[in-house]
Amino acid sequence: MIHNMKVENLYSIGQEQEFDFTCTKMIDNSVAETKFGYINKINCIIGNNGAGKTNFLKAVTFFRWLAEESFYKSKGDELIPFEPHYLNSKKLTTMQMTFDKNDKLFKLEFELNKKYILSEKLSIKKNGDAKFKKVYSVSRKDNKLLTLYSEYLKPLNKNERERFKSKNNCSLFSYLIMTGALTHLGLNSIFTSFYSNLSEAGMVDIPILYDCFRISEMLKETKKYKDVILKTLKTFDIGISDISENSNGQFVVHDAKTDKVIMDKEVISLVHGTDKQKFEVPLPFESSGTIRSLSLLFPIIDVLNNGGLLVVDEIEKSKHPIIIKKLISSFEYLIKDNNDVQIIFSTHQPLLLDNRNKSQIFLAEKTDYINTEIYRLDDVEGVRNDENFAMKYLSGRYGATPRGEVKID
Repeated sequence: MIHNMKVENLYSIGQEQEFDFTCTKMIDNSVAETKFGYINKINCIIGNNGAGKTNFLKAVTFFRWLAEESFYKSKGDELIPFEPHYLNSKKLTTMQMTFDKNDKLFKLEFELNKKYILSEKLSIKKNGDAKFKKVYSVSRKDNKLLTLYSEYLKPLNKNERERFKSKNNCSLFSYLIMTGALTHLGLNSIFTSFYSNLSEAGMVDIPILYDCFRISEMLKETKKYKDVILKTLKTFDIGISDISENSNGQFVVHDAKTDKVIMDKEVISLVHGTDKQKFEVPLPFESSGTIRSLSLLFPIIDVLNNGGLLVVDEIEKSKHPIIIKKLISSFEYLIKDNNDVQIIFSTHQPLLLDNRNKSQIFLAEKTDYINTEIYRLDDVEGVRNDENFAMKYLSGRYGATPRGEVKID
C-alpha cells in the first residue's frame, strides 16, 4: 500500500507536492492498520476542471509503470512517456514513493528527464528500525553508470550490468523485479495487482461496443465473478435479475471507409424483470451507465481478490451519483478485512465526499492558473469529520471550486 508520494515537475505539478495517504487512527473499514501506521484504503480527489486531478492520478500510474514495467516495455532509444511542466521543460522531474510490502517499508526515488533516469535509490525500513537503510543507489552521467549496493543486494555481474546499461530510459528497480533479484526482500512488485483507466496521454476511453465485447469475454472466462457482479448489479435497483451467457446474436463492427468486417463477436445478455415476466437484453443495448458500471466491477473484484491498487479517473462517468455511492460503499464493505487494497479516484461529484473522512479527501486547484496545488481536507483549518462535506465544498468553504461567475454576452 502507498503511504505517501512526492512529485515535482510532472505535467501541471510544477512545484513539489506530497500525497499523504496516512492517518492517525483506525476510523472505520476504510482504514488499514499496518506495522508502520494507519493507511487510508479509499482516497478521492476533487477540484475544478483543469486543476490537475487527472495529473495527480497520472503521477501514481506513471510511477508504477516506471518502477515495474519500464525495462521490458521500453526500447533503448525511446523517450520516457511523461511531460514536465511546460514552464520547467529543462528542469529535472523528481518522484518518490513510500510503500509497504510484506511487513517492510520501502522508499523508491527517481530523478529524470525525457531521455534518462539520472538517479535512482531504493531504501528499506524493517519493523523496529528507526530510519531507512539503503538497498542500492544508481546514477548516470556522460554515459557512465555509478551503482552503489548494500548488504541487502549483491552487485550485478558484468553481463547483467551491460544489459541494464543499454537502456538509459528504464529503472534499475524494473530490471531487478523482472530478474527476481529483490524477492529475498519480499519484493516481486509494488502492487500485487494494478488497474488504471489512465495512460501517460490521459484517460483510456474504450469505445462502448468494445467494452461490451470485453465484458462478455471476461464473464465467460471468469465465471467465479458472476455471483458477486450480479449481487452488486441488483443493489443498483435497475431491474436486472440475472446474467445470461446465451448469445443473442453476433455483433459486427465494420470499417467506416471500406465496410470490411473488423470485429465479429458474441455478447452476453442481462435478464430484466421477475420469474413471472422477464426478458433478455443484449449488453450493447443496455445503458452506457450499466455497461460502464460492469466494466469497473471487474478490476474492483480482481483487486479485492488479489490485493493491489485501483486508480480511476472520473469514477462517476456515465453513472448516477447514488449508484456510484453504492458501488464505493460495496467496495468499502468488501475490503473491511483486507489490508492490502487501495483505491484512488477523482470526481466532480461532491456527493461522493460524504462517506469519507477528512484525511481521505484531496483537493486540487491551480495557483495563479499555472501550478497544481494538492492539499488534504484535514489541512483546512477547523474542518470536522461530522460536517456535510458536499454542502461545505459547494459553498466554497474548502476551496478548489471554480472562481468567479460564468457570463455570456
